[in-house]
Amino acid sequence: MGSCRGFFKDECNTPQLLFVCRLQQLRLVTCGCSFTSGRLIKYALLFCTFFSLFCSCLTSALAPAPAPAPAIPPLPVPLADLPGSWNATLIDNSWYYYETKEVDAMQNILAHWSNTATNSFSYNLPGWTSQPDLSYPCFDQADWLGVACYTSEDNYNGTLYFTLSVGYIELSSRELQGGLPPAIGNLSNLVGLILVGNPNLGGPIPEELGSSAQLSLLDLHDNAFNGSIPSTLGYLQELGRLDFSSNELTGSIPPQLGNMSRLEALELHNNRLTGTIPISSTNSYNLGFDNLTSLMTLTLQENLLSGGLPNLRGAYNLLVSNFSSNNLSGNVSIHSIFNSTSPLGILDLSFNFFTGAFPDVNIFSNSLQHLDLGNNLFDPSTFSQPWLSNFTHLKTLGLANISPQLLANMLHNGFIELGFLLEGLTSLQTLRLDQNNITRYLDLRNINISGPLNLINLTGNNMGPYFSSFLLYSNISNLVSSGLSIMLEDNPCCDNIWKNGMSGLTDAEIYYFCHSTPPPPKSKDPNTIVIEIIVPVTTVTFLIALVAFFLYWSARKEKYSLLLQIQEEFAKQDVQPTLYAYNDIKIATQDFHPDMKIGQGSFGVVYKGILQDGSEIAVKHILTNSQQSIDEFLNEVVLITNVKHKNLVKLKGCCLMVGGGANKRFLVYEFVDNNNLAETIFENKGGHNVDWPMRKNICLGIARGLTYLHEDAQPRIIHRDIKAPNILLDKHFNAKIADFGLARLFPDTETHISTFHIAGTMGYVAPEYASRGQLSEKVDVFSFGVLVLEIVSGRKNIEPNLNEDQAYLLEWVWKLYEEAKLLEIVDPKLNTHNHEEDIIHVINIGLLCVQSTASKRPSMARIVAMLQGDEMEMEVIIKENPL
Repeated sequence: MGSCRGFFKDECNTPQLLFVCRLQQLRLVTCGCSFTSGRLIKYALLFCTFFSLFCSCLTSALAPAPAPAPAIPPLPVPLADLPGSWNATLIDNSWYYYETKEVDAMQNILAHWSNTATNSFSYNLPGWTSQPDLSYPCFDQADWLGVACYTSEDNYNGTLYFTLSVGYIELSSRELQGGLPPAIGNLSNLVGLILVGNPNLGGPIPEELGSSAQLSLLDLHDNAFNGSIPSTLGYLQELGRLDFSSNELTGSIPPQLGNMSRLEALELHNNRLTGTIPISSTNSYNLGFDNLTSLMTLTLQENLLSGGLPNLRGAYNLLVSNFSSNNLSGNVSIHSIFNSTSPLGILDLSFNFFTGAFPDVNIFSNSLQHLDLGNNLFDPSTFSQPWLSNFTHLKTLGLANISPQLLANMLHNGFIELGFLLEGLTSLQTLRLDQNNITRYLDLRNINISGPLNLINLTGNNMGPYFSSFLLYSNISNLVSSGLSIMLEDNPCCDNIWKNGMSGLTDAEIYYFCHSTPPPPKSKDPNTIVIEIIVPVTTVTFLIALVAFFLYWSARKEKYSLLLQIQEEFAKQDVQPTLYAYNDIKIATQDFHPDMKIGQGSFGVVYKGILQDGSEIAVKHILTNSQQSIDEFLNEVVLITNVKHKNLVKLKGCCLMVGGGANKRFLVYEFVDNNNLAETIFENKGGHNVDWPMRKNICLGIARGLTYLHEDAQPRIIHRDIKAPNILLDKHFNAKIADFGLARLFPDTETHISTFHIAGTMGYVAPEYASRGQLSEKVDVFSFGVLVLEIVSGRKNIEPNLNEDQAYLLEWVWKLYEEAKLLEIVDPKLNTHNHEEDIIHVINIGLLCVQSTASKRPSMARIVAMLQGDEMEMEVIIKENPL
């Protein structure tokens, strides 16, 4: 056998038509033949060869010419002409420049966190990689979790070109391990750095952060950073918020922080900082807190700081000032420390060693809501009574352990006449008078139990020894049912109850004051038991009476048991929800009459109610088969009640009806005047003309409310069901988010989208939540983006009656985005004159929120900044329609 493979090598190297010759026992294959016949070889080879060449030429002639490769545009600016080390990448036929030091910086950070994952690195930080084509998060195909890039237009010698840079890093609760490397300082255009809630992320805060001159947000709270605060941070002239709270920082506060003229929030609480609070008059740099003229929030509590308070007179917008739990001392001259025109709402000086005159905080009587001066050493003789009655907005007053003499001067004739003490404090919710060695009477006769006051803490005093010897109030049962909690634990009067059982009060009333587990019932006398057994039941009347008594006693026992349980849960909290009686709710809603029904959602039916005092409420009847215990339910109610923001609907309290086979639960909210957003925008209910400034303000209000839920609420809350019907509008058309936190009241099996077994509403649900059940704050961001587009367009996100290309709002908007016709989605009822640019800006923010990849969506805090125009908007680069 012979072989001729590769005989026509040149022809075989081209993709031509294969010709197979079969002749007798001869098999010839172009570019590979074998033969067994002798005589016909020569003719067969010649025939096949020429036929193959003929086919090859014919195929080449008929084949279309290959398309020319697209021309690569020239670099607008040579890389060598730019200062430093630069490179360029081609995106959509345009060149984008980037600094190689940024690539090195991100790879350096990656190396520091490479062992960070609990399961796998890709689980904690998906997209973070050293793969060359994806090694920089701003590359076209890169997708680094929590990293956003900015595109900017630059000019070099009259030539315009585009640059890419890392602008934002946000990695919260990602279980990061290790530290923050100095290379972070090479991200020179970094605007925001948020690394929150990573308890194994520690080490020193790098001084090189001071090189990131564009930083406006630096948030490293709830980590394990140690060492001192770098003085180089004083170079960050654009910084608006610095939060290093809840770390392990030591050393003194550098005076250079006073150089940050735009700083609005400085939060350094819960560390181990020492030394004095810097002011410019005490250091050679002429820097200190007295130069922080833009400051609005200052929290330094729970450190080891010493010396006196700083001069904050230049901070004329100061809202929060908390210095509690330090070693601060000296006199407190309010006029010398604070600007009298600032709207100070929180002032906490408790648990320090301040001496001298009792602080005269009268200048803030119109703004203070939380004031705590307890556990200090103020001179009792300097107290002046009249100032207290002027604080009409005060919600919390802390006067614990301020000395018996000072309290005696504050009270009336040495008596604790709380009605007199609280006169004028019409908004007060919490009063702390614990640990003051109070020994005199407790006079509650003039106290307003129908007001907002819900807690009076008198624990750890010397009151008693018997209730009858000091308690002055005409109707104890009214106090018990009022919702006002009066705590008298660790007083002789409460101790004496358990020792001698002499109080004259019922178990519920004892518990109400002393907040302890009631004693076990006394054992019956044996003779009594015998008598009860042998007494014959001789008449039907007695039997009926006995049954009736038993039913009454059981109901009463269940009622008091529930009351004790509720009071115990509420007593653990500083903010106490109101417990409404079922009959009051029933009367307020006209026995839940259909005419009083104002809405129905996934969590229940909502009724309007009018209480006997004329105030309006909204009552939500929770519809659930949940087996959740009352304990758990009340705990969640307390948590939701503590969540307060002007863009959230206020939960006032709850109502429980248990027993007799009934298990009803109601939530009582403030009543909001102007319907919900769906009724106002889609249905034009009320006939209001909601113009563009009002609609943008609604978007901003929703964004602020969600920012509070995601970042400031404790615990943080993911709403899961942001939609137009859950946005209420008050009389000024300010947005208020409803139903937040309600997902916490239901088990996972209780859902209102059974298709996905998740909480949410069709059309608003983020893809990663709908398909994989992955829940994060970015789920709310996606829903917010859909809602923004609905507000702009004035229509629901799904409208089956419209043309097919417009039925689904997101698909329609993406189509118009690609065609540069975004204004076509705007509600025809809107007058867009002079607003076109602003409307396009808001639509782009909405599109940014509905990116299919969660990590590409901004946080709600960034959305607020973009809506306000305070932060450079990240360009929306759509590679392909994500839908």
